Order: sequence, then C-alpha cells, then structure tokens
Amino acid sequence: LEARVVGISVITATDNLVTIADSTGAIVEWLPDGKKHQEAQYEGGVIESQAGWKFGDFFVLRGVPSGISVRREYKISKDGTSLEMHVTVEKGKKVEQKFFYTKG
Repeated sequence: LEARVVGISVITATDNLVTIADSTGAIVEWLPDGKKHQEAQYEGGVIESQAGWKFGDFFVLRGVPSGISVRREYKISKDGTSLEMHVTVEKGKKVEQKFFYTKG
C-alpha cells in the first residue's frame, strides 16, 4: 500500500472515470462509483479501494482489511484555480496532512 504524496499535474473527471496524473508521470485511474473494489497482490494479500464523490469533492480510500488505510480527499476551488488535498493515514492512530496546489 502506497501513501506517497507528490505534485499533481492533471485531474480529469467524467461520470465513469477519474484520472490523476502526478508530477512523476504516474497515472492512476479510479472508478467513482462508491463501491469497494479488491486488488490481488503478488504475495497473496488484497488491497481494497473505494472512490467516489461526496458533497462535490472526490475521495479515494485504500487499505488492507484489518490493517492500514489511506484516505485522500480532493477539493477543487469553485474557480478551478486551486486544489486542496487532505490525506489521512490510519493504523491504530490517525495522521492527517493537508496539501495545497495552485494552477500555474
């Protein structure tokens, strides 16, 4: 399970897909359906992910059942010039961070 935070280059959203490209060139696609999806891992474990919209903001929740979880919430300003990202990591205790990005 990865919890790295890098600069965000582009966020593209449609009804069926949200794509986030970061400054390293990595691209991640999410199904914003609010349903839990499972990804099998090489070592036999499973990572659960869930993505969707809540009050107009996009969220992604990833975690290992009965283990660590990472929640990211993306809030785009009304004028589209800035993005606020809240990252919450939880494993026994909760650690929260906020990141701010501006267009330009």
